[in-house]
Amino acid sequence: MNEVSAFVSNLATRGVSASTQNQALSAVLFLYEVILGQRVPWMDTIVRAQRPVRLPVVLSRAEVSALLSRLRGHVWLMASLMYEVPQCFPRVGMAVGIPGDPVLFG
Repeated sequence: MNEVSAFVSNLATRGVSASTQNQALSAVLFLYEVILGQRVPWMDTIVRAQRPVRLPVVLSRAEVSALLSRLRGHVWLMASLMYEVPQCFPRVGMAVGIPGDPVLFG
């Protein structure tokens, strides 16, 4: 148990994702239970890593409208172009100093 806990804790401290930690833990539990044929009592008490809550990547039309209504000047212009005309994003990005990647925008 101590070795397994240390292994999973080591993964967590190295910044490994929760899904990778859980996959590694499942592999160790499979080794003990199926390969070695050992059902050890601590298997039921192991706490699995939780995935972090993610913010939504896409805004609804109402959220975009609310966001744009609070902006003014050149900030409003750039944001409007990015949300209303997505093809303009590389040009707007260049205007504010974001380098255009020819692979992404070419």
